Amino acid sequence: MAKNPQQKMIVIGDLNARFSNQRKGFLEGKRLPPHTRYTDQRDEAKNPNSNAQYIQSALQELILINGLTTENRVFSVALTYRKGTRWISELDSCLVSATVLPNIEKFEIKQNTQIPSDHAPASLTVTTKKTPDAVISSLQTTLERSRDLGTIQEDQTTSAQRPTKRPIRMNSIDAPRAREFLTSCSPPTILDGDIDRTADEVNATLYTCAETCKKRDTEQPPCTSGQRRWEDLLENNDSKIL
Repeated sequence: MAKNPQQKMIVIGDLNARFSNQRKGFLEGKRLPPHTRYTDQRDEAKNPNSNAQYIQSALQELILINGLTTENRVFSVALTYRKGTRWISELDSCLVSATVLPNIEKFEIKQNTQIPSDHAPASLTVTTKKTPDAVISSLQTTLERSRDLGTIQEDQTTSAQRPTKRPIRMNSIDAPRAREFLTSCSPPTILDGDIDRTADEVNATLYTCAETCKKRDTEQPPCTSGQRRWEDLLENNDSKIL
């Protein structure tokens, strides 16, 4: 930004920055629409942390979107980091160049404890109406990257919701029977280079083998009967035998 202050930028994500009341500094020295201000903060931090101070000094040409209010728009402000189910601080932020601000249509923080993350997702909607071609081109790259991030989050959510199987201890498996079982199985095949699918098939085969070849109860060492325990105690007068 120092080398090219006219560069149009959008920075969004976990910046680990708590700006507190110092967020007002993002509005100083900029030509903005009348009545542009910040709504009351939700984070109870009284002073900005070191990350917030650095960001405000290094990216002073940008504007913090969290909680920003203009004549015709009100952008979301909410706590973004949680411990368990309790939201405790605002660590995720969105900053944009002043020239990009008219193109920001919506900014939302979506608090959802069902998502496998301790941070709330941040959603930014950008409109390209009446926007120079150069800006549209740069936003297209951002759009493509955001779609990739959305796909990753969807895959992680699906994986987190997948039911887990009950573990089976190695010492509970009959080795000769397991060897015979695996010998009768066809080796896995890699189709179209899909390694993940092959790994899932191998994992399923090994689990079925372990479940099928558990040692029978009759093969386990017999437990000492209750009567024998009493006899040991009475005859030897030693409770450690129990």
